[in-house]
Amino acid sequence: MDSIEQQGEGEKPRVERRPRVRRNVTASIAQDICCDRYPAGLPLPRENDLCEIYCVSRTVVRESLKILESKGLVRGKPRIGTTVCDKDDWNILDADVLEWMGPHLEDSDLLGCIIEARRTIEPAAAEYAAARARRRRLPISTAPGDRCAIAPTIRKASPMPTSCSIRRC
Repeated sequence: MDSIEQQGEGEKPRVERRPRVRRNVTASIAQDICCDRYPAGLPLPRENDLCEIYCVSRTVVRESLKILESKGLVRGKPRIGTTVCDKDDWNILDADVLEWMGPHLEDSDLLGCIIEARRTIEPAAAEYAAARARRRRLPISTAPGDRCAIAPTIRKASPMPTSCSIRRC
């Protein structure tokens, strides 16, 4: 929310921005979860305790917990409380989650998972693109043994890396 301070006549009102408390509290709780201050499977402190820890109102804590729940870090249940989810349940490709993980990102095998996904998807994508390419657009070499004549053209036209399809040549 913004507050407007009135100035003298003829001057524009000056808008004073309030600090983003909810965003900071959300980031703090998330970072505590990522560094295992609150381990997976165990409950978070009660809302009242979180209010005291972060010096904010229950509304801010509830909004923060809703955001963390939408990103898969926690799961709230009525009359039970909020528990920390396993890292497998986190929305790992969310920009906020990646930012909160920060230095703990190396602990997860995120890079290995991305490479595995690329190795799975890229050959099929290259095959799909090659099957639907118009022959008149691609210069095809008729020289025997020259299987990679179209690779430079594909590399220029494709915004997605085609490392797997080119590596085969």
